[in-house]
Amino acid sequence: MTGVPETNMRPERRTESLEDANLLVSILWWAPGRARREIVGRLRALGDASPLVTPTGRWGLMVVRTSLDVRIVVRALREVAATTPEVFRTTCKWVPVDLWTRGDFEAMRQGVSRVQVGIGPTERWRMTLEKRAQVTMPTPALIAALAELVHAPVDLTNPEKILMIQLFPDRAALSVLSPSDVFSIVPVPWLRLARGRAAPVRGARAAGVEPLSPDLPRGRESHANRTVATEEGPDAAPVP
Repeated sequence: MTGVPETNMRPERRTESLEDANLLVSILWWAPGRARREIVGRLRALGDASPLVTPTGRWGLMVVRTSLDVRIVVRALREVAATTPEVFRTTCKWVPVDLWTRGDFEAMRQGVSRVQVGIGPTERWRMTLEKRAQVTMPTPALIAALAELVHAPVDLTNPEKILMIQLFPDRAALSVLSPSDVFSIVPVPWLRLARGRAAPVRGARAAGVEPLSPDLPRGRESHANRTVATEEGPDAAPVP
């Protein structure tokens, strides 16, 4: 293991564009080549003969196009992690993507209007906003404008559905997720090794269950139209 980033990325495994991707995978930033091979290997083992993987231009994040049902993929990965967590050496988090939109406000509103049908009128929900690019619109105003499109009860701590919005320089990835629709794990290089085997990860992460969004910074939550968004990214600023 070294701290030198890898560069052996095979162009034949790249997606045509962000809009082709239906998974976002967080990886160890210094090992993109190994992470790509791990992603491809996991998906091939699940039945996709030719998954497509490419960097996003953001450190530690890959976009993936698979022919498989991505929520079934997440469940299968969790089962693998329960018995052989050591196979996850460079990938940290697998998040389904339901829809890509342009990054402008009106396009995001149209996108949220489309995906919010996945939140039932009686289902408890919350919003998670991940900023991977500069956003010109003030964050509280953006949250409020998007949240008003969802007509369901809000639960900030124990939601049944999470409206996840991931902002890129000119695109946004939208997802409506159950907490179990996201797979998170601590990769083996970060685990304490005991007798040559990975020490078990306890709690929710041991089973690969995503309680909300555990790899995001804590303490940066704000109520806006009874909804909460957690910010991530170099430009993230505390919300009043």
